[in-house]
Amino acid sequence: MITRRLALLVALALMGSLIALSPAAAQVSTATAPAVAGTTDAPLQCTAEPPGNRAKDLAKAGGFTGEVQWCGGQVRGQAGSASNGMVTSSDGAAKLDVDVTLPADGEGPFPLLVMLHGLGGSRDGNWQQAATYAARGYAVLDYTARGYWENTCESDAVSRTVKGAQEVYESEQEPNDACRTQLASRHYEIKDTQHLAGLMVDGSLVAGVTADRKIGVMGTSYGGGQTWMLTRSNAWRSPGGTRVEVAAAVPIIGWTDLLDALLPNGRASDVKSFSNKTADLEERLAERIGVARESYLSTFYMGMGGAAQFKLPGYLNAWYKAVLGGEPYTDDGNPVMAELAERLLSERSALYMTKDKARPAILSVQGFTDGVFTSSQALNMYNLLNRSSKSRYPMNMYFGDYGHPTAQAKRAESAYVDKLVEDWFDYYLRGEGKKPKPSVQARTTRCDDERLPGALYSARTWAGLQESDELRAELDLEGTLDTNVEDTRARVIKPIDTDAVTNGVNYSGCRSTNAELADGNLAASSDALTRPLTMLGLPTVSLTAAPEFEDMYISARLWDVDGDRRTLVDRGVFRLQSANEQSALFKLFGNAYTFAEGHRVELELTANDSRSFLESNADGTIDISDVTLSIPIANPGALPEIDRQR
Repeated sequence: MITRRLALLVALALMGSLIALSPAAAQVSTATAPAVAGTTDAPLQCTAEPPGNRAKDLAKAGGFTGEVQWCGGQVRGQAGSASNGMVTSSDGAAKLDVDVTLPADGEGPFPLLVMLHGLGGSRDGNWQQAATYAARGYAVLDYTARGYWENTCESDAVSRTVKGAQEVYESEQEPNDACRTQLASRHYEIKDTQHLAGLMVDGSLVAGVTADRKIGVMGTSYGGGQTWMLTRSNAWRSPGGTRVEVAAAVPIIGWTDLLDALLPNGRASDVKSFSNKTADLEERLAERIGVARESYLSTFYMGMGGAAQFKLPGYLNAWYKAVLGGEPYTDDGNPVMAELAERLLSERSALYMTKDKARPAILSVQGFTDGVFTSSQALNMYNLLNRSSKSRYPMNMYFGDYGHPTAQAKRAESAYVDKLVEDWFDYYLRGEGKKPKPSVQARTTRCDDERLPGALYSARTWAGLQESDELRAELDLEGTLDTNVEDTRARVIKPIDTDAVTNGVNYSGCRSTNAELADGNLAASSDALTRPLTMLGLPTVSLTAAPEFEDMYISARLWDVDGDRRTLVDRGVFRLQSANEQSALFKLFGNAYTFAEGHRVELELTANDSRSFLESNADGTIDISDVTLSIPIANPGALPEIDRQR
């Protein structure tokens, strides 16, 4: 099994193709805001002429009719511009490829909006959106993250991530240069954003043009995770000494706990309570390391490798190899995994970062059907920020059929999200429009129509979207799970596939199958429903498990059954605590979904959910008993009147 995984590692390392994933579309610090180091390059040059390689795209899009100033890398080599768009990074280790898009007239100060791209992407990914915002009066800063594409290395400084732990990586052949991608590190990528935004505020990035010191940040996927981090590290000093603050942030399909996103262990929840201003890092590190999202990790690794001009740092290769090597992931037996867990949480996860004094207004956009950054990523931060009942934090949330595969990201839903984002920044950065009311919105996933999105529920709080009592059922589900299972359903429901993506296959959309239950899995279903049932939230599975070995896991699938046809509604995974008999209580990832009258609700359990999740090295069986399923029910009062009547 380990041999197979290492072969996969070698094969992926040799593939040069880029996989760019985007939507299928605390102690509060009392210290002075830290200065961000770095030197200022020659100001970026601007031109009113659209970049030559984008003129056709602008004409084709048809939606952009405004006039703007195009600055930096996007007009490199264009007549009327002497700019090369390359700006020294915060630590001097790299040159970053930078775009700025400005309103057609004026010198500011403009409201500044920073846009952060997805994994393996570049400044080119947001240019049309940047132009649209600039035409409406914003200065938009968009740059390529260090280590990618045209960016260059300026020094051989070693990454802070490996300092103090060099012995863990001593066998690695690739250098750990700081100028390479650092996978959204708060010591590098976050400081790069702060540094560039500070230059805009000072008026030294674009000659004679300044920006407001209270800025907005938005990012998708990889950029979404960094946007969450900037809601915590939200105040700093510009190179010129001005205090810069994040006033508004829109993290889109990002993460707040990167370890849980990549290796979920089943301990995440929508009802987790926090006693301190920052989540407890030591408590989190004491949990079992979870189960790798095999198909996504493979795709992410390909994306990073394809975009990295001068290869990945050695420690990232070591992390990936350790994950694919499989269990045991214990400290003594696998020091690289221990280092990975600590670094992903302490350096790359907003939930475990101390929050600065600023209070940015947050609009979180998360996908119920997103196959990697699930709903709990936003809900954990929502619960942390609202741990006190005395005052509500200015944070709204939107959940929908949106994000990475398997999300459908229908055009109408994407347009609705775009408008939410525009209104958010207009109010909090420009003081225009109505103040957004406190709200949590959730749209149901609709599999029967490829165009129309589902019903929209809205309430002031997450709890307000749901009925007070869940639907609880004790299931006749007892028997033995076997890791050596030939599971046709598993091949159908994997969220993404590296071979398919490189061949242009669309992996978005609902997953349905007529395949029979595999020998070695267990399942039980309800009677036919006598009326429609709308689930909204994270279902809970409770059971007793007696595993044959340590390091085994249980994966759960929630199906909508119509005759012999099954549609996947939700899923989840739980890393067992030990080799002893134990009680397990875990949440599925969540969804909003209506089971039609006459359909049945089915829960399936498996001990091997490859290739969605990495197959365990512990081949064997798990005896299962005492299974209970609890389903959160949507509150009809959270629907608009017309939908409620229907």
